[in-house]
Amino acid sequence: MIVRGTVVVLATALSLVSSAVSVDFGRQIAPTIRTVVDTSRVTVGDRISVMVTVEHGADQQVRWPDSIDFGSFELLDATQLDPVFQDGRVRSGLRIILAAFELGELEIPSFDVTVADMVGPVAALSTDPWDVTVVSVGQDDSGDIRNIKEPLAIARNWLLLLPWIVVVVTVAVFAFWLYRRYADRRDRQDGVALAEPALAPHETAYERLDRLAGSGMLERGEVKPYYIAVSEIVRAYLEARFQIAAMEMATYEVMEGLERIAVDLETRIGIERFLSDCDLVKFAKWRPGLADCRDMIPRARKLVDETRERSAITKGVGEGADAVVTGVAVTSQPDDEGGTA
Repeated sequence: MIVRGTVVVLATALSLVSSAVSVDFGRQIAPTIRTVVDTSRVTVGDRISVMVTVEHGADQQVRWPDSIDFGSFELLDATQLDPVFQDGRVRSGLRIILAAFELGELEIPSFDVTVADMVGPVAALSTDPWDVTVVSVGQDDSGDIRNIKEPLAIARNWLLLLPWIVVVVTVAVFAFWLYRRYADRRDRQDGVALAEPALAPHETAYERLDRLAGSGMLERGEVKPYYIAVSEIVRAYLEARFQIAAMEMATYEVMEGLERIAVDLETRIGIERFLSDCDLVKFAKWRPGLADCRDMIPRARKLVDETRERSAITKGVGEGADAVVTGVAVTSQPDDEGGTA
C-alpha cells in the first residue's frame, strides 16, 4: 500500500512539473507574425483580402496600429478577429480589405505591430510587403481585340404579361364606353339645339334692350357704360341684320356699308345720328342730361323697328300662289325711260 501511494505522488509531481515547463517554454518562444494576401493580380476596384496573424504568449497581447497608410490602396474594412488559444500560445488576427483604383505594379506597404505584456512591450513586429498587379477591366492577356458578343436573348414568359394585358384591355374598353356615352349625350344635346329655332336679330336686340332698361345703370350714374352698352346692342343688330362687321367698324364705315347694300338715306341718317351720340359720350366725354339718357333705348327700339326684316303673305292674282315680300326700304333706281323701278 505504501509503494502504491508513493507511485501516485510521484506521477502527480511529474505532471505538475511538465505543465510548468510547458507553460514556461511557451512564454519563452518569441512572438511571430505572418502575412497572407489572397491574390497578386486584380482588376481595378476588386477587393483584396489581407490576413495578418500574430502568435504570442498567453500573458501577452497584440497592439494593432490605430491608423495605417496603405499608399495606392484604399482601406475598405479592417476587422480584428477573436484570439485562438492552443498549447499555451495565442493566435491573434486582423483581416484587412483593400481596393486599388490605379493601374500597374503596386505594393501593399509593411506596417508595425507591437506585442506587450503587463510590464510593457515585448516585441515589435512588421508585416511583409506584398506586390499586387492591377489591370484594367476586360483586359485580354493576348493583347488582341475581342469580338463583340452577340446580344443576349431575354426569355419571355407570357404568363407574366397576362395581368398587364388584361389591365390594358380593361382600360381601353372603359375609355371607349366613356367616349360613346359622351358622344351620345352630345348628339342628343345637338339634336335639341337644332330643334329650337334661333331668335331673329331684332328679337335678340329687343331682349337685350329690355335687360339694359332694367339694369339700373342710369340710377347708379353709370352713364358712359350705359351708352357703350346700347351702342353695342344696335351695332350687333346691324351686323346680324345686314351682314356687315359693325362691331369692328367706325361709325362712318358702318354708314358706307349700309350705303353699299342700298339702305335708304333716311334710315342711314337716323342710324348715323344714334351712333354719333353714343360716340360723343364714349370718346368725347360728353355728359348728356337724364332725359337724353332715358331716350336712348326708345330710339334704339325705333331703329330696330324700322329696319327689321318683315314678311307679308299676299295672294297671287293669276295662279293663286303665295308670295313672300321681305326687307327694308331701299333707294329707287331710275329705269331707262326716266321712271323709277
